[in-house]
Amino acid sequence: MLSGAIVATAMVQGVRTARARRLVEHRRWVLHVLAQLSVAVTSRAMLFAFDAAAVDEQLAYLVSLWVPVVGSFALVELLSNRPRSRTRTPVYPEDS
Repeated sequence: MLSGAIVATAMVQGVRTARARRLVEHRRWVLHVLAQLSVAVTSRAMLFAFDAAAVDEQLAYLVSLWVPVVGSFALVELLSNRPRSRTRTPVYPEDS
């Protein structure tokens, strides 16, 4: 339910920020949607790995349930809040 709530909130905010032309903020919300939609795949991969490593089923389930949801959210926030450096210098017509 938490992942679904994050997706629903992020989708609404993504549309609102796109309409307002706040594209940097829009990118953040869209990344949240993408990250939460990847949770199912990540969770199943973790369950497969835990099964191969003979980890206790209860522990494997709990970790595979929460780590992808919270981790995906945290990763997007971490990536969204880091300062960006410009790699290209602007070209002005009067300088040429």
